[in-house]
Order: sequence, then structure tokens, then C-alpha cells
Amino acid sequence: MLILALIISITDTQQFWTWLLAAFGLIYGIPGIYYFYLIFSKKTDFDVKDRPSREAMLKVSVITLASTFVLSLFFTESEILQKILLAAIANSLIYMVMISVFKFELSVHVGSITVLIIFLVAYFSRIYAIIGVLPFILTALSRYELKKHSFSEIAGGAIFSGGISILILLL
Repeated sequence: MLILALIISITDTQQFWTWLLAAFGLIYGIPGIYYFYLIFSKKTDFDVKDRPSREAMLKVSVITLASTFVLSLFFTESEILQKILLAAIANSLIYMVMISVFKFELSVHVGSITVLIIFLVAYFSRIYAIIGVLPFILTALSRYELKKHSFSEIAGGAIFSGGISILILLL
């Protein structure tokens, strides 16, 4: 989604690469380093199934997403980039609250695909709703078959992420 937002909104090649490196460094680099720290120090497994580690990962993600969002407010006027970052922040906060307060682990994978489909439909064409059905179904089935989530966690991830994305698009 991040690459899509950057491709749509930033036409200057140098600015595109600067934003891509900065955003990827913040959004994926810092949480990635923290993830590998947890793995190598044997504080969690590859799936990050223990709740305290998963909550910590979500907190790190929210901080890095929020940092990137603030930078985008100051240094670009890209509406789609800002809306996608805002949707990612809101979804991460919802997931964090659901895990810590309700002990309910929404499917981040299904939620992310839902957000991507909604933004593709909103900014491009309705055809992406049809194209997105296959990856959505395959991801949902694999998460269920691998026993990573229950049906309600998968449905909740899609519903919450979709609802938040639509609300943000209406801003």
C-alpha cells in the first residue's frame, strides 16, 4: 500500500526514492530490528503468539507509523499517503486494544488485504474489488486452516479494517 500511495502521489523521482527509503526505514526497519531482537533473545517465536510481545510489536508499529504520518504532514501534500498511514495507525491501535483489553486477536493479514482492496477501489476502479476477492479468500482460509485465527477473528479483522478505511476515506 505504501508503494502504491507513493507511486500515485509523488511524481519527482528523487522525492519518490527519498520517501520510499524513509518510510520503509521507519515503518519496517525499526519494527523489524525489534522483531529480530525478540527472536534472537528467545523472548518470542516467529509468529509472536505471546500477547505481551505482540502488544509490544503493535506499539512499536504505531510509533513508527505515527512518525511517518507526521513527516508526511510536514513534507508532502499527498492525500493518499496520509490517508493510508492514518488507516494503518488506526488499525494498529484497534488491534492493540482488542488484544490487550479483550484478549481478541484480529487478523492483521486479512485486515491489511481489506484496506488495500478498499483503497484500490476508491482511487482506481471497482474491478479491484473483484480481483481482490481471491487473495482475500486465500489469506482468510490459510489463517483459519493454520489455526492462527478463529472465524470471528478473521471476520473481525476484515470488518474493523474495512470500516476504519471507509471512514478515513470519507474525511
